[in-house]
Amino acid sequence: MKPSNDSPPLVPDATATDITSVGEASTGRSASDTALSIRCEPLQDADHLLLCGWRHLADRSTEPNAFLSPDFVLPAARHLAPAQTPLLIWGETSAGRVVGLGIFEAVAGSPRLPLPHLRSWQTIHTFLDGFLVEDGWARAFFNGFWDFVCQSEWHGVELLRCPADGRMASELNDAAGRIGVTAHTGRTWERALVKPREGGPEALAAATSLRRARSLRRSWRLLERYGTPHVAFRRDAATIGESTATLLFLEDLGWKHRAGTSLAANPQQKRFFEDLVARFAENNQIIFSELKVDERTIASVVNLVSGGAAFAFKLGWDPQFERACPGYQLKAQTVVEGPTQLADLDFIDSCASPGSFIEHVWPERRSLCAPLFLASRRSRAARHLVDAARTLRDFWRGSPSTEAK
Repeated sequence: MKPSNDSPPLVPDATATDITSVGEASTGRSASDTALSIRCEPLQDADHLLLCGWRHLADRSTEPNAFLSPDFVLPAARHLAPAQTPLLIWGETSAGRVVGLGIFEAVAGSPRLPLPHLRSWQTIHTFLDGFLVEDGWARAFFNGFWDFVCQSEWHGVELLRCPADGRMASELNDAAGRIGVTAHTGRTWERALVKPREGGPEALAAATSLRRARSLRRSWRLLERYGTPHVAFRRDAATIGESTATLLFLEDLGWKHRAGTSLAANPQQKRFFEDLVARFAENNQIIFSELKVDERTIASVVNLVSGGAAFAFKLGWDPQFERACPGYQLKAQTVVEGPTQLADLDFIDSCASPGSFIEHVWPERRSLCAPLFLASRRSRAARHLVDAARTLRDFWRGSPSTEAK
């Protein structure tokens, strides 16, 4: 059953559309592995084989994304009580191999598109969306995905935190163009990342201004008054429990405790975090970076690993050392220690908002966008009316629109 235009169900019945893979996807593969099916199913109906295929796909995806990993999505859906049930749409070969996957919610409409459509499934802890897709299968998967969307009653697809460049984004947009789906880029922004293998003291010096370099040295000397400051990167399963408890404690100090927004302040949030860490740790995909003074941890970041990348998920620091900027120091020392401690990672995504302090010490940037894809004539007409209404509103207000397209 597909959703009707008037009242889409939150979760449709499982559906499948069979297509034949094309181009690169069929090269060098047996006949049993070149027929691709696009399938759609609510998360709670996912069986063990799908979960295993999904996890393997997350490890080898062209675009690493810890927030599309089952080790993130399953704890989030279980503990965070999302308003919408996650809807999985994936590509599967006739041999049962999962080669592409996206996670959505079915919505009746949004300010950007007042018609039933798919929107990327989000939580308050989601910092990246898009798709997982295996190298060599992107063209076939996205061709099939757009065929599936255009044959459904959904009028479009809305992503909120999608990579704006790279192979996944390129293939997604190319496939949309081939099938006649109109793309609106929407809001674009950048956030900081670091490439550990290109780090070191010289890289930090090149990335920071003279004023900030002096500030880092001065605050490091403040830490030396308390003992010997150093950084540790903890991956050993035997230490993960201790590191988890330490980060929860540190994040609950200071303003987050007073505002009641820390993970430890909410039982559901705390259980989500502990479940998430346990799942990532079970697959050796978690790294705690910790700033210590002697044996006391004064700042901690938990990094979720997916494929060849890590994502700096949560930061906690001790406000007793506020003058020494422990969070800032930890991010700076991550650059310094990158070549020796984190050389197995292609990059670490800061998951930070634009304008974050991390931009002063992490030199690289990645581009993100919030694209809207219009898959029907009705959606293109509706979007035209939305644009016209905004133009008219701004005319009467006497100011140009600054809303995302």
